[in-house]
Amino acid sequence: MWGYIIIAVFLRIVSTTTAQELPFPQVSADDEAGLAPAMSKLAEQAIAAYKESGDRAAYLDNLFRAQIVAERHTEAEKTLSELRLLTSRSASRQAAANNVPDEIFVRAKIVEAADHVAFEEAFRRSFNETFQRLSDPISALVIRTFSVPARFLRSDVDRALQLQKGKSSIALPDALRLIHAYQIDREFRAFGPLADNLITEDDQRRYVSENDIQVKTPDGATLCARIIRPKHAGRFPALLEFTIYNYTDPTTVNRDMRRTASNGYVAVEGFTRGKACSPDQPIPYVHDGADAATLIEWIAKQEWSDGRVGMYGGSYSGFTAWAATKFMPRALKAIMVGAAVGPGIDVPMEGNVFWNFIYPWPFYTCTNKTLDDATYNDHARWQALDTKWYRTGRAYRDLDKIDGMPNPIFNRWISHPSYDSYWQSVIPYGREFARI
Repeated sequence: MWGYIIIAVFLRIVSTTTAQELPFPQVSADDEAGLAPAMSKLAEQAIAAYKESGDRAAYLDNLFRAQIVAERHTEAEKTLSELRLLTSRSASRQAAANNVPDEIFVRAKIVEAADHVAFEEAFRRSFNETFQRLSDPISALVIRTFSVPARFLRSDVDRALQLQKGKSSIALPDALRLIHAYQIDREFRAFGPLADNLITEDDQRRYVSENDIQVKTPDGATLCARIIRPKHAGRFPALLEFTIYNYTDPTTVNRDMRRTASNGYVAVEGFTRGKACSPDQPIPYVHDGADAATLIEWIAKQEWSDGRVGMYGGSYSGFTAWAATKFMPRALKAIMVGAAVGPGIDVPMEGNVFWNFIYPWPFYTCTNKTLDDATYNDHARWQALDTKWYRTGRAYRDLDKIDGMPNPIFNRWISHPSYDSYWQSVIPYGREFARI
């Protein structure tokens, strides 16, 4: 159900032998005119005071960030190069992707100053030169870091500055943490608006994308799918996520599909009937197993398919993977799911007790072709509904009458309060598990 991806930033701060204090004035995160020079001065002091204490990688990581904030970009580039050489001993792709946005930013700042061009042009050159030499898997990992919501970045700066209230100095370890948070915030604010178009151009160089693909089901319904696949010729296995969640902002989905395609698979995002480009009426759970099987069979027949399909997902798309196994399409070779919904088991009720928080969900998922965020996030409405129902003592099946809006999907669910044939029909049941 969650449309948010949280990117954790780990601060590697090396403790110093003395709790050295650096002068630092009272300044607000909202006062950019005052904050920028204060941070630049603090970074200069930190560079002078900060000494290596055993962990070379952590030292270089903190040093290049202070150099960026102090606008010593040529020095920062050298420090980043040394850090890159040091960490290149790791065989992980993630290690190879680390700090690439910082390297692009620093090179852009150097080009901006040397060639007297706008930062936008300098960033474009630096981005393209860097991505030309990145492999597909590493480029996909790097792109993930370009989509951090700004509110997460600024919150770290706010939190660090809040700790300095009433103080006229800051301990060196705290200064390094603040510099780290500020450097990331400042950097991403500078190139965040510029990266999207460049990422799209890079994707067009590496992948083939197809949107709004319609697939007919045997009973005449229409499914909708999106595809990203490697641009080079060949037949590939496909990884399918089949979901009811068609997010208005596809950034997270695109990020996951790009990672899939970068590793030599065809990425398929399938939407349950009634969602995206499907003209039908959304109906949660009921048809999803058979529809997933139909989509899998369609995938296996495509010229780019090697005949093998895997499914993955969590929550609703974890359920659809299990639902597909009820029909055992021949091309389905593996599923990888987490926190899968179990209709009739843990949603919309558990132990035959219905969850009130599920009541708004049909409005959220079935009102339109994307998601009805405004209605779903109207927390005052749902709290008032729960309160009124409790205080009046009315029957639970009167919830929609109390709310004043018909909710036929929820009413259908509460007509099946036990794990009866209605729920048994949507995921494997009994001996069907033995076939998987």
